[in-house]
Amino acid sequence: MSNSQSIKIKKPRSNENFASGSYSSRRSQQIHRLSHSPMAEGFHKPKLNISPSESNLPNNVAENTTDTPVNYGSIRDENHNSRKGKDVTLNSDEAHSENVPSTSEDPDVVRRHLGGQAADDDNFSSLQLQGGDMHRQVYRWQQEVDQNKQIRRGRSRSFSAKVSDPNLHLRSVQDMKQAGGMRRDFLRNRASSISMSSNAHGNPNFLNRNFIEFLSVYGHFAGEELSEEDEDEDTDDFAMPRDVNPSLIHSTVPSEQEPLISRHGRYKLQTPGNASNGKAVLLLLKSFVGTGVLFLPKAFKLGGLVFSSATLLIVGVLSHICFLLLIQTRMKVPGSFGDIGGTLYGPHMRFAILASIVVSQIGFSSAYISFVASTLQACVKVISTTHREYHLAVFIFIQFLVFVPLSLVRKISKLSATALIADVFILLGILYLYFWDVITLATKGIADVAMFNKTDFSLFIGVAIFTYEGICLILPIQEQMAKPKNLPKLLTGVMAAISLLFISIGLLSYAAFGSKVKTVVILNMPESTFTVIIQFLYAIAILLSTPLQLFPAIAIIEQGIFTRSGKRNRKIKWRKNYLRVLIVILAILISWAGSSRLDLFVSMVGSVCCIPLIYMYPPMLHYKACANNWILRTLDIFMFTIGAFAMAFTTYMTFF
Repeated sequence: MSNSQSIKIKKPRSNENFASGSYSSRRSQQIHRLSHSPMAEGFHKPKLNISPSESNLPNNVAENTTDTPVNYGSIRDENHNSRKGKDVTLNSDEAHSENVPSTSEDPDVVRRHLGGQAADDDNFSSLQLQGGDMHRQVYRWQQEVDQNKQIRRGRSRSFSAKVSDPNLHLRSVQDMKQAGGMRRDFLRNRASSISMSSNAHGNPNFLNRNFIEFLSVYGHFAGEELSEEDEDEDTDDFAMPRDVNPSLIHSTVPSEQEPLISRHGRYKLQTPGNASNGKAVLLLLKSFVGTGVLFLPKAFKLGGLVFSSATLLIVGVLSHICFLLLIQTRMKVPGSFGDIGGTLYGPHMRFAILASIVVSQIGFSSAYISFVASTLQACVKVISTTHREYHLAVFIFIQFLVFVPLSLVRKISKLSATALIADVFILLGILYLYFWDVITLATKGIADVAMFNKTDFSLFIGVAIFTYEGICLILPIQEQMAKPKNLPKLLTGVMAAISLLFISIGLLSYAAFGSKVKTVVILNMPESTFTVIIQFLYAIAILLSTPLQLFPAIAIIEQGIFTRSGKRNRKIKWRKNYLRVLIVILAILISWAGSSRLDLFVSMVGSVCCIPLIYMYPPMLHYKACANNWILRTLDIFMFTIGAFAMAFTTYMTFF
């Protein structure tokens, strides 16, 4: 037997002969095809000293053939297709020296031909299989490829090439005659008919479309790719691999690696945004208007009526400038918030930005938990017959029982119902607050107010910054816009509108209730059945919004710790679940520690967590990417100095 035994592969004379054959012969063909296929660079295929007579190949395949290229289940290059009209000879010795692209063998295809347990199982060894020592190198190659893919996995998986829908490919008679061709065509047609029938039931209405877009904004929080496609229930081994060969993009010939039914693969294609200016305005309003507005009346008491109104306006202007700086930097250096920092200053800046995002989101969630606990405590006290006041820890623990299952949700789109309900309840609460402010001022006049509070005015600065925090949602909104260049002027209008909203609510509520204003202003409303309902609905709204605030922090931490997916490995998936529960416990403990002084806690979150993200990082990034004259450089240095001073001053005054 010779080590350089070659095998000529030609087209069968008849399709009947090709289709005929026992199960063992077809399995022998598969084993022979895998063993003689060119492997990726760096992998040395074992030499096979097998003669044609010993290979168990049918004679009608080995001899009665004509010239045609054979699809090996791999993505072939153009040189392979140019060999038409000639005999294709593969030599086991020449395969080592042949210049084969690294993508000549698709790991997903090879995996389906390997026996044994799942490749992701840490306890699996190919040596446990029959004859495992002979084909151990194949399993080892597959494992190394999978590990390299997981290590190289980035946060953004965009792909710029256009991919045609495989369901639109025209199937020829020759394609139908291939093995499994008729079933492939049947499954494609059935999938297309199901898709068309589902679309015929109706498209999402106006509200659904906008809330889905709002959730997708949180899925790309700060521009990061936080969607967990690897954890989706509807992905499988047929999903498009991360390393895509360009020859596959416009291919119309079905191959083994092509799915019979097209799915949303784990490789996300980046499509241009299609959101209009009106939708962008709605998304911006949803991003900025939340719980912080209810802390403003008590914050006005801490700062004084005149000082608080002027400071809130100044904070809005400075925040708007920093938002514009980040938008301009993004146009010059594409990428997420963290990617821009990593590109301009290195990985340490990227880590600092992502760490600030994680800390701020956990801080927001903790403040929300304390707010909900205080509101529910007041509601239960009013509706109970004994008017007993339960401890805040009871209501915090109840929220823990709610957040644990919600934190295990992998697909953010499943939170669409909670987000819709939360925004409706928040709108009702704000309208009801305006109503009672006007009624109280009209009947009782202005209460006892102070123009300036020299004792606690520093606490107001942190609350004001907490109210305007929304910078991490600007970049994903810019991605979704059909005309991103219009975002600066739209943002200017939105900032003016929300500044008017914040100042009016703080001013009217503080003027109406005076020194008796509570940390959560809706608790100042007169006790009635309707008031209790509004308070309860607003608390439920914030309760349902908290998982949405925790989602970016959980996703960023998971992507930084885990390099492997938990789709095929239950150990990895449960480790991720334990991590999510630990993050929820951390937020619960922080909220319990700060629940006694909620106003002080909110000010601390704004000072420590929000100031770097708004007033320090954007000027630093803009200074290195866009500051090409002394005016822009002076502006960047000025904004950074203000942010650093405000952070140091407010933090010192808060703790000391």
